[in-house]
Amino acid sequence: MQDIEKVINLLKNNKVIAMVAPSFVIDFNYKTFADKLRTIGFDKVTELTFGAREVNLFYRDYLKKHPKDLWISTTCPAVVDIVLKKFPHLIDNLIPGVSPMVAMSKIIHKEYPKHKIVFIGPCMYKKKEADKFSDVDVALTYKEIPALFKLCKANNLCKKVDKKSYYFDQFYDDATKVYPISGGLAKSMHIKEVLKPEEVIVCDGSCAIKMLEKFNEHPGKVKFLDILFCKGGCVGGPGVITKMPTLFRKKKVWNYMKFAKKHKTGEKVGLDKYLKGIDFKIKKFRIL
Repeated sequence: MQDIEKVINLLKNNKVIAMVAPSFVIDFNYKTFADKLRTIGFDKVTELTFGAREVNLFYRDYLKKHPKDLWISTTCPAVVDIVLKKFPHLIDNLIPGVSPMVAMSKIIHKEYPKHKIVFIGPCMYKKKEADKFSDVDVALTYKEIPALFKLCKANNLCKKVDKKSYYFDQFYDDATKVYPISGGLAKSMHIKEVLKPEEVIVCDGSCAIKMLEKFNEHPGKVKFLDILFCKGGCVGGPGVITKMPTLFRKKKVWNYMKFAKKHKTGEKVGLDKYLKGIDFKIKKFRIL
């Protein structure tokens, strides 16, 4: 409740941008969710997809420049934290790139320096990551959103808006909407153009820990571990409301991406201007 109250105060006193993880479609209707966020006072509503796109480009470039080593993905803060705490000997194997949330917050902060940023996603770890390593002011889980709507109504923050219900503000990219699904990183970055299929291992949940435990046992031909801590990927995050099986959660994400390809849900105008001067590299990993 404390984080929800923080968001209420931000909405009362500032211009605020909602930054939404693409897994939101598991719990909310993608044709109305962006619009509903605007009705409670968010000045702009965007997805993480453009930030994820930049992370993909960073990964592709990094893997090309360092082809002889075995690398661990760092898009999941839980995986990074576990490596730092339980497998410190693998720190040098972490790709030194920021997560999509951090990347997107850097992009937004550069373009809208006076706006506050609220992240909405399925992950509890994002609260710590937002607090320590990003320009995000508050991170909420999907479970907290119903209470946010109720409090906004109680505080008379609701208003009418004239927008397409499925429209997101700028920073748009289709392919990275699959990020919440295990293997979504490798798929959306077209890793086959960088590495051979046998050089990539995708794993999630308990499999992720086992992979780290047996890291030195991987055959020399493996070059990249695409790891997410939760079962099925971010679709299995603890901040998700639904109890539906993982398969159905993944299907919702795929359906959303298909919809986005057919309908205009954002803009692709002058994207490069948002990136000038932004560094997506991590200088030093730190425990959350």
